[in-house]
Amino acid sequence: MSGIRVEGSRLTVTDNVTPEQVLPLRTRGEELVAQVPSPVVIDLAGVTEPHTVVLSLALCWMRAAQAQGKTVEFVGAGRSLQALAALGGVTDLLPGFAGGHEQG
Repeated sequence: MSGIRVEGSRLTVTDNVTPEQVLPLRTRGEELVAQVPSPVVIDLAGVTEPHTVVLSLALCWMRAAQAQGKTVEFVGAGRSLQALAALGGVTDLLPGFAGGHEQG
């Protein structure tokens, strides 16, 4: 089961995310975004199987952070997840997806 590990202002998604896990993971992520200082770094390197629910989570966590005046950067997004974001037209909405922080 996927989870989130916290270190300072860094949230690390620890495994792949399935549609069945997305709602509790979204809720937990939003709680953690509220607790950590800005800028919030969300590490997606643990996600090795891209899925649209990961992009949905990322957008939800981004909105939660922005509502609190915090900035977010995504790191560790693999090439496949970045390609999925590009296909969905959301790359520009997710800081860190457009370059340099890729894995796998």
